[in-house]
Amino acid sequence: MPITTADLIASIRQKANVQRSRFVTDGEILGFANDQIADLWDTVCNTRENYFARSAQFSLAPGSNSIGLAEATSGIPPVPAYPVDVPSVGDRTPIIPNHTFSSIVAASADPQYFAVGGGASFPASQGFVPPAGRVLQIGITATLVAANTRFTIFKNGEPTAATVYVPNGTAGSTNVTEADFGEPVYFNGEDVMDLVAVESGTPASYTFEAITIYALDQPETDFLKELGLSYGTGADLREIPPLPTLTDRGRVTTPHFWLAGDVLSFYPSTHLPSGPITLDYVPRCPVLVDGDVLPVELERFRDFIEVGSVIPIKAKRGMTDDVVSFTAKQQGIRTRIVASLAARKAGPRMIPMPAGECYPGRGYGVRRGGW
Repeated sequence: MPITTADLIASIRQKANVQRSRFVTDGEILGFANDQIADLWDTVCNTRENYFARSAQFSLAPGSNSIGLAEATSGIPPVPAYPVDVPSVGDRTPIIPNHTFSSIVAASADPQYFAVGGGASFPASQGFVPPAGRVLQIGITATLVAANTRFTIFKNGEPTAATVYVPNGTAGSTNVTEADFGEPVYFNGEDVMDLVAVESGTPASYTFEAITIYALDQPETDFLKELGLSYGTGADLREIPPLPTLTDRGRVTTPHFWLAGDVLSFYPSTHLPSGPITLDYVPRCPVLVDGDVLPVELERFRDFIEVGSVIPIKAKRGMTDDVVSFTAKQQGIRTRIVASLAARKAGPRMIPMPAGECYPGRGYGVRRGGW
């Protein structure tokens, strides 16, 4: 079963014999655990750099020789500047399939709420929470609108500026973009989204479809260090070497890469890699927050994390002998981890996951195991 932060904290409290003590808070313990995860991450990566390796595939935009690391590792492009006059699904603007509603407007003057995926209307919110992002367009399509209707996207029970009025007798599609909203309509990943219809005049029933074009927030990259870049497949797989120096960008005749800050560039611009590019990299150390699940690749190191987290608790209580004891115990675990990593060749626990077992854009997974 997944190991939650609550499980981790409870186990550390038990090891430290402070199950019912408020002398140390759960927040402090989680901080101690994160310190140990960071220590472990350094130990593992210094011993076997590619142990936590991930892969990401991306393509360069037409006419460009560079890409941001956040886009390369997440697959999500930067959010376009406000306002977007004509959003295009094909123009690298993600569309959230869940935001397509297809349903029946009832003959009613009351507000009607529509659930994701279609069906009959509801009298109240259905609690849909979209990922963080911005509404770029709302569109309504109907064979024939049978009553004057205003469709509005609600956020947390309140109407937003994303609204479209469709008069009686309208056929086909009516689209309104954020350039017409008058302000950005943003959802933070915890906000509730609803599509609400209100008929005026003489209510009537008809079928409609609403679609929302939505630009996802670009997450921060988890990139720490590159392990290699390549393009092509099978026998045609080609490695992309780094430029020796930036001044060499005008001298090379085959694809090379240059990493500066959070931008990955390729030279020469006249000979860019063709097709998808694969980036193998070391990810940053994860930082747990309350409610998280311990990443699968760290489960086998749980004892190291928990024993190490006991040390600052004991130190805070002034229990010097216990500090010495737990420090020695953790060092023994560290020694075994380092020895195992140094001796192990690519075995079952280090084989990259098959493609079907990987998250898109995340590449390598690691199989479960234990020390």
